[in-house]
Amino acid sequence: MGHRDPEKRSAYNRQYWLDHRDQLGAANRKKARKWYAENREKGIRLAVQHRKDNRESHLEIERRYRHKLRRTTLEALGGCCACCGETELEFLAVDHIAETGAAHRKTLPSGSGAIYRVVRDEGYPKDKYQVLCYNCNYSKYLGKGVCAHKRVIPSPT
Repeated sequence: MGHRDPEKRSAYNRQYWLDHRDQLGAANRKKARKWYAENREKGIRLAVQHRKDNRESHLEIERRYRHKLRRTTLEALGGCCACCGETELEFLAVDHIAETGAAHRKTLPSGSGAIYRVVRDEGYPKDKYQVLCYNCNYSKYLGKGVCAHKRVIPSPT
């Protein structure tokens, strides 16, 4: 293969990668793991420096990861408020059915996405968690476990 034209060479290399990415990717990962095992401290130093040098792109990658994790978690738990049926993702949150959320949050690391990782790692148990919109979630908190939509308010007569 003797492409002297850089565009043809680039196209050929791209196609070769697409055709052989499983083998090439596995070989590259194996080499990287071996290098990292032998140069752990240097690898950590390089990774830290790379994050500092590319802060904006790392923040964007993390932001996309958190949004995807939140969306997939909420969709796996039903994708809509279990009380009022709200479906707008911006309004939805994970709710602990047994009202153990405050105690559970204290055991989690701080930061966005911790609860979504826990729910995912537990296999999205629908007997333990549900999706509620923020209004129903807060109403449930104020109503001692019952949302205003489900509370029976005695008539004033």
